[in-house]
Amino acid sequence: MKIKRCLLKNLDFYQVDVTQEKLPFQDDEFDFVKQRLVTASFTLDNWKSVLQELIRVTKPGGYIELIEIDFSTCNLGPRGSKLEMDMLEAAKRLGCEARMAAYLADALKALNLEDVNCKSVSIPLGEWGLDLGVLWKHNLEAFAESTSPVLSQMLNISVTEYKERWRDYFEEVKETKSFTNVYSVWAKVPLDYNPDNIDWSLCPVFKS
Repeated sequence: MKIKRCLLKNLDFYQVDVTQEKLPFQDDEFDFVKQRLVTASFTLDNWKSVLQELIRVTKPGGYIELIEIDFSTCNLGPRGSKLEMDMLEAAKRLGCEARMAAYLADALKALNLEDVNCKSVSIPLGEWGLDLGVLWKHNLEAFAESTSPVLSQMLNISVTEYKERWRDYFEEVKETKSFTNVYSVWAKVPLDYNPDNIDWSLCPVFKS
C-alpha cells in the first residue's frame, strides 16, 4: 500500500513495500537514485526485483548508489564468531544474504550497468575505536536488544540465552579490535540500456 506525504514544495515522502509492488514513479524519472541499509529486509529474490526497479525509474545516463553494511564482522573472538555464524546461517535459511554488501558491485555488473565503482569503509567496534567505536557498539547493542524476540526463535534458543551470547560477544570485542565494513557502490545506467542483457551468473550469490 502506497502512502504519500508532501513535506516541502520539492520534497515528497512515499511509504511503499518495494518487495510487493512497483515504485510509484514513471520510467526514466530520476537522474540519481539512492538505496541504503536494506540488507536485513531483502531476500536474494527481492534484491533481483528491486534492483531492476531502481534501474526502471532511473534515466539512461543516470546513476544508482547503494550503501550497505557487511554483517560479517572482522576480528571476532571465538564466542562472537560462533554467534555470528549461527545468525548468518539463520539468515540464509530465510533466503537472505547478510554479506550482500560485499557483492553489490558484482550485482550491478550483472545488471549490465556501466562505470561500476565500489568503496568500503571500516568502522571500529568498541572502545578501541574511540568515539566512533563506542557509538557503533551502542548501535549494535540496540540491535541485539530489539531483535531478541525474533532472532532467539530463529536460533532456537531462549531470549535469555540470546542476550547472554551477545554479552559474551561484547566482552570479546574489548580485546579483539573488531570492525565492520560498510560499502558504497554506484554505477551508471547506459544510454542504450537493455534489460535482456542481465546475467545474474556474474554475481556469486545468485549462482546457486
